[in-house]
Amino acid sequence: MVKIFLCTHGHMASGMASSIEILTGNKDALTVFDAYIPGESDTVGQHIDAFFEGCKEEDTKLLISDMVGGSVCQETMKYMDRKNTFVISGINLSLLLELVGGGASSYTKEELQNIIEMSRSMTKIIELENVAVNSGDFF
Repeated sequence: MVKIFLCTHGHMASGMASSIEILTGNKDALTVFDAYIPGESDTVGQHIDAFFEGCKEEDTKLLISDMVGGSVCQETMKYMDRKNTFVISGINLSLLLELVGGGASSYTKEELQNIIEMSRSMTKIIELENVAVNSGDFF
């Protein structure tokens, strides 16, 4: 089974979880933590530890953060040596949607890299002259 821990600076993680629930109707495989919220004292590490307690050794664990090199990413990197664990940083909704809604029971590094590349291709400037306004095939 694929288990996902998404952690971001501020409320981005819970916002993305809300979007996933709207788009898929399901966010069961997704655990989120909004880090560094004023007045909150829980740490990223505490929440990752709790996440791993709910995982089986054979589960594919994806630790996802918002920014490469940021403090949240640095915390997730402390768990990279655990079995079947991948650290991914630079989240976008296309990537998360594919990981949550893709239906895979596990992932290889190569499969994850392909999904990441696909999600990168979804980030682009939309220009009016490139959009067929009356076309039904925009999506």
